[in-house]
Amino acid sequence: MSTTAQLPKHESAPSPISYPAGLALIVLAQAGLLGYLASRGWFYGDDLSYLGAATGQDLDWRYLSAPVNDHFVPGLRLLFWLMNRETGLNYAITIAARIVLQAVATVLLHRLLVLLAGRRPGVLLLTGWYAFGTLLVPGTLWLTTSVDLVCSQLLVILAIDLHVRYTVTGRLRLAAGTALALLGALSFWELSGITALLLPIMSLGFLHPGGPGARLRATLRRWPGWLVLAGALGGWLYYFLTGPYGGAAHSLSPASALRVLRVGWLDALGPAVLGGPWRWVYWGEVYFPIADPPLAAVLLGQACIVAAVLAGLRRTGIRSLLAWSLPVLTFAISTLVVALGRFQTFGDLSPRSFNYLFPVAAPLAVAAALALLPSTPAEVASRVTDRDRRAARPALPVRRRLRIAGAALATLFLVSSGVSDATFTHRWAQNPSEAYVDTLTSSVRAAGPEVNLWDSRVPPAVLVFYAGQNHISDLLRLARVPARFQDSASKPLLVTDDGGLAPAALLPVATQIGPATGACTRLVHGQGSWTIPLSRRLGSNEYFVQIDYLQQKASVLYLAFRDQDGRTVEPVGGQRLELPHQLASLYLRLPLTTVESLVVRSDSPGNNVCIGAIVVGVPYPAGTR
Repeated sequence: MSTTAQLPKHESAPSPISYPAGLALIVLAQAGLLGYLASRGWFYGDDLSYLGAATGQDLDWRYLSAPVNDHFVPGLRLLFWLMNRETGLNYAITIAARIVLQAVATVLLHRLLVLLAGRRPGVLLLTGWYAFGTLLVPGTLWLTTSVDLVCSQLLVILAIDLHVRYTVTGRLRLAAGTALALLGALSFWELSGITALLLPIMSLGFLHPGGPGARLRATLRRWPGWLVLAGALGGWLYYFLTGPYGGAAHSLSPASALRVLRVGWLDALGPAVLGGPWRWVYWGEVYFPIADPPLAAVLLGQACIVAAVLAGLRRTGIRSLLAWSLPVLTFAISTLVVALGRFQTFGDLSPRSFNYLFPVAAPLAVAAALALLPSTPAEVASRVTDRDRRAARPALPVRRRLRIAGAALATLFLVSSGVSDATFTHRWAQNPSEAYVDTLTSSVRAAGPEVNLWDSRVPPAVLVFYAGQNHISDLLRLARVPARFQDSASKPLLVTDDGGLAPAALLPVATQIGPATGACTRLVHGQGSWTIPLSRRLGSNEYFVQIDYLQQKASVLYLAFRDQDGRTVEPVGGQRLELPHQLASLYLRLPLTTVESLVVRSDSPGNNVCIGAIVVGVPYPAGTR
């Protein structure tokens, strides 16, 4: 008798489901969506700073292990070093790379879900939920977070997959692969280590047969793999705790901890489950993905979570709560650890940031497969050991009502996610970085390679929350556009807030000027050292200095400054300065420091330089005062 004849009247014969075609459709559609959304933005914030930080650096452990905002992320430093050398400011290449990495992550997740739940329509639905949900979008569109999060999540998914295979087969090389994958994930995002807490939960709840005692004994029999994992992660943790990392952490009161968990759960995680939050925070010159969901999104998100938990209890029983603990633990630990370093400064904004919510996506998809699409440990083992997984599988019968309900829910989810994507990228596209850099590079190219500029900071709308490589010279080096900075041959021009060039002068905040009779402020004659106090003691800032001089022949002097604690501060570029002209000015940039006096040293007995007016200040467009 045919399959169609056996079906009840309310069902119809299933149409064959091509898993490869279904997966290919999801991956290609996700690639197209992410490519389009990413193309609406550009480099932002830390992207340009981290690219600039790699300039002139050797690819050695000193560079790779240097803290990044107190994080230990050598993987991130490696990729930005490669981009600095190979791609510069070619944003299109970064989009292509992110699309490929996310496609690999999606394929790996699908493979993992098939191992755990079999080839079911539900697995494709979960893969689609992962691929098109808003949990991934903001973190993928911002280059810095995508380097952190996409790379780490890909490796986390691989680690879970290898752990499942090791649990079934006992092959130690799979355990070693699990440990290596997690170490790789940690090199991009330290909180990937939470995955180590999820693996025993999966083993105890879903990968071993029998009662609780038998499952525990079977899990313990895999002690060689646990030992390999503990050794690898223990070594990483020791290096982290004994290094210059994690210094931004502050204490968090119980009330504050509960607050960030509540805000993150209600305003971020809940709405994200159904494709929210639909609305984002718009404020100032910041374009971060901070959720600001309407009440409807909050309530519907919690309703979806309750419905999923109840469905899991019905399908899998009490063990489904173990499955749901995977994303809950990931969310709770991530939120609290981030709050230790961010709550004091950002308050409720950090738990509502979708960048920090990104790592929950894969554990949530795995949990849904375990809770809603249950398989026995024996079935999981058979899929792991099946050497012909590419062989054709018969399509599973799916009731017509379920197909209609699934299609309706998928459609609603896609619409919901589309609204959230559109509202986020509308703001993301307003990021002024591309317009600023385009104007800057065009202006400098038009002025020619000999143009002389003050090496001032890039406006905060382009580079935010970072004190490092965010000067005009850093951007122009990345853009491969030549220019000179603080050159004594001419007065430097100032880069304006829109990237254009304008004549400039120094706004003096401290000076030292010789007597009115025209004598030098200091006469540097022969060998020696001269200390020239400034007219006032200055607080901490990045200052520029103009030093007028007169001489009969070219000379070399060594210039440094003393801060209020008596420490020597070198100007950017070093102390040794050539004075090639008879009558000219030196222009210097100082690092972030206090300034009290100028120290001039001469090593040549033939030097005879009249130091004239000394002005310490900041450049401003001439004629605007």
